[in-house]
Amino acid sequence: MLGRRQSVRGEPILIDYTLYENANESSDLEWMKKPAVTWMLHLCSLISLVSVSANTPRTFEMHHELRYITLAADLFVTLLFTTEMIIKMHSFGIIRGDTPYLKDRWCQYDASMVFFHWVSIVLHVFELMQWVEPYAALSVLRAPRPLIVVRLVRLFLIFSLPKSRLKQIFKRSSQQITNVSLFFLFFLSLYGLLGVQLFGDLSRHCVLASNRTNSSDEPMSEITLGELAVPDTFCSLDGSGYQCPSNMVCKKLDLPSSVGGFTGFSNFGNVLQLFRGVP
Repeated sequence: MLGRRQSVRGEPILIDYTLYENANESSDLEWMKKPAVTWMLHLCSLISLVSVSANTPRTFEMHHELRYITLAADLFVTLLFTTEMIIKMHSFGIIRGDTPYLKDRWCQYDASMVFFHWVSIVLHVFELMQWVEPYAALSVLRAPRPLIVVRLVRLFLIFSLPKSRLKQIFKRSSQQITNVSLFFLFFLSLYGLLGVQLFGDLSRHCVLASNRTNSSDEPMSEITLGELAVPDTFCSLDGSGYQCPSNMVCKKLDLPSSVGGFTGFSNFGNVLQLFRGVP
């Protein structure tokens, strides 16, 4: 008698099953598996994403009270995420045990998100107390916070595959992602090197010909909008490249990036300007 065919479909599992599958009935994580707690974590991730999206100069300028609303929301969300992290560390251990917290990839991601949430809160308080300038260089520490969307996607993704098959798929796809990333970084670096060598800082603009603009060949540090071409146009001093109209001259402008714009290839870091058209 022929045996019944074995199904290759497994039980539906969450993408972040690694720690939860090792929890026993007496574990402190049992109550975290309840639907109400799960949806609370979903909601906190969404609140965090909305809060960091509202944290912009223009938004706070239009609605001043959002400074305090976003701070309260961030504090509430961060306290819940911190509580979740502490409970997991207590249940599985920090670096010791069968499944220690800091050796799990998703837990490392969760811990980094908690860290950046606390950094964002401290920075927000310092800005409200006027101890640091709003949106100064320290604001870059708030940049990783939108990655909380990964947690939202992770909590909603469910696969109906055996765990061994799922791990095999992730292992194979990770190698392909690595190859594509290296291929992308190669052309990104090539683009930056060619831009620096061929185009430079792109500081020459077409300005209206006048006694002031024709008096010297030195870079101009003061210019008005009425003297610039409309639209603003890059130009070349020699016969190659774009040539200014007859009533304009090509001048090098010595302006700060905050005034003249950040377009150019003055250094390799400008490689991120992939979608800027070069004349």
